[in-house]
Amino acid sequence: MTAPALTPDEEAGLVLLAAARVAEVLGCSYSRLCERMRRGEIRHLKVGNRYRLRWPDVLAARASGEFARQRAAAAGRATLFGRMRIEPDDQLGCAIYLMHRAGKLKIGVTDHPAGRARSLSSACGERVEVLCAYLVGDRGEAMRMEASVHRLFDEHRLLGEWFTDGPEIRAWFGLG
Repeated sequence: MTAPALTPDEEAGLVLLAAARVAEVLGCSYSRLCERMRRGEIRHLKVGNRYRLRWPDVLAARASGEFARQRAAAAGRATLFGRMRIEPDDQLGCAIYLMHRAGKLKIGVTDHPAGRARSLSSACGERVEVLCAYLVGDRGEAMRMEASVHRLFDEHRLLGEWFTDGPEIRAWFGLG
């Protein structure tokens, strides 16, 4: 898929770009872009509760190589329906995950799978293990995908996002 082209006014920095548009053009995750803006690594304006950027500032940030490193780190990883498999400690953006605890599987969405596993372990008093996680992109898309997977395996549902452990669910997530 080719990144959408910028208009001449956008390229010249005469028009402020929405952060979502910048993430789309750069091919990076929206959450990672916003995180960098919050840390002051990318110059931006905040208009109301929305981030706006000038393209020259984006080019300067891109020249730092961070976005290229993020894509390079993703290269060669397994995919699920075009979604990149990530490591539990990766914080590249919103991910759909499969976790395991005592014969049960949890299907959910988070920006940080390892952190989510720690909080679940603390809440339930038993270790929760991340079996796999796939980068989805924006939270809305991740939530829609999660709801579809929940419906697909509804017959295995125990309570909420918890399901009985079975080969069908593991196979869907690419685990043999």
